[in-house]
Amino acid sequence: MADDVAVQLQTLDPERWLTVLLAPRALRPDLIALYGFNLEIAKIREITREPLIGAMRLQWWRDVIEAVFAGAKIPHHGLAQLLAATIRTHALPRAPFDRLLDARELDLEPEGPADLTALDAYARATGGGLCELAVRILGVSDAVALDAARAIGTGWALLGIVRATPFLAGRRQTMLPADQRGIHGVTTTSLFEARAGNGIRLVVEPIAHSARRAFEEGRAMRAAVPRRARSPLLLATLADAHLADLARAGYDPFQLPEPRKDAALRLAFCWLRGRF
Repeated sequence: MADDVAVQLQTLDPERWLTVLLAPRALRPDLIALYGFNLEIAKIREITREPLIGAMRLQWWRDVIEAVFAGAKIPHHGLAQLLAATIRTHALPRAPFDRLLDARELDLEPEGPADLTALDAYARATGGGLCELAVRILGVSDAVALDAARAIGTGWALLGIVRATPFLAGRRQTMLPADQRGIHGVTTTSLFEARAGNGIRLVVEPIAHSARRAFEEGRAMRAAVPRRARSPLLLATLADAHLADLARAGYDPFQLPEPRKDAALRLAFCWLRGRF
């Protein structure tokens, strides 16, 4: 089962997978279990168009988390078993899991978040919480280091939302804030048909700036993060190139180039220099 999760992660979340390869070998299976769980609940939006079914899937995972922390029996489900072992081995706190699952309810709404504040809260609960848990698995629980992890994870989630805009539009969904779309005249029809015009740039640019600020915030606390816990934060290194591509595209996610092929090289270079 662990190998299956690793293959899925490598295929569906390849940039995060690369950061796993730079973590201590003994801890990679636990990171894979955590990231596999994240992938599983993130996929709910893609594998079902019926909100009720999606809500039921989220509730199933809530019940798993409840069982883990209650010391109860875990369902006979490979990933659930792996996640339970990871949580117990590293004494991970429950709150980030609850916030992550609660935030994923927004995935089931076709209109996305109401405003930038709601979007940032979503990114902090999903990407930020996930990065915090990864750093804890790597043996670090210092408050400043966790703040750095949450900031980097939040920035990565915000950037991911922008990059996923064309994919979601193809499924007639969006995570771009409703108020900003209204202000700039981006209707769901125009967005879903990829003809939002200049308005899409005006909606996306402040999200990109928020992501950039989050990365700057996390990097300002770099000294508090021991080297052994920095691999999850290397996503910030990859984000620099994505943000540059987005700026060159005039903040139009429909004009982004194909993904770069040098991610592994850039990660290795920054890892060797102790940067993120």
